[in-house]
Amino acid sequence: QLAVTDLEVVRRWLEQHKKIGALLIQPRPRLILRDTYLDTGDWRIFLADFALRLRETSDGAEATLKSLRSAREGLADRQEITEPLPGPDDWLRSAHGAVGARVREIADGVPLKTLFTVHTKRERFAVHNPLHPANIGEIALDETEFRSAANVPLGRLQRV
Repeated sequence: QLAVTDLEVVRRWLEQHKKIGALLIQPRPRLILRDTYLDTGDWRIFLADFALRLRETSDGAEATLKSLRSAREGLADRQEITEPLPGPDDWLRSAHGAVGARVREIADGVPLKTLFTVHTKRERFAVHNPLHPANIGEIALDETEFRSAANVPLGRLQRV
């Protein structure tokens, strides 16, 4: 991911370069992501070297545990475990997979609280070769706003 100061420049470039060699770049539906980062009041999840994210989209909800330590020095090469959820409400009780089990083990009955939220508008472009059925990758243009647990704006970020 790369931080940028003007997504419009990248957007225009993508629109002007719909074909690069054998590759096609095609717009995909936009996504709205609402991420809530959680921990206990005494930071048990952080102290266990994890971050806990609850993500809500129009397609559903998921919980993700992200390791905070990089597997390789100098690279952001972190492990993530994601578990789909039936919904964002009372999610910990309904999370029966690896994420829910690990969070319950770490929290040990201590309630979780919201640390901050991240709201992202994601514009997506599929990259594919028409001779192969699967997409090779995706280019995402993100406009992101960070808010405190009290919903106070903390900052904005644009990235590719």
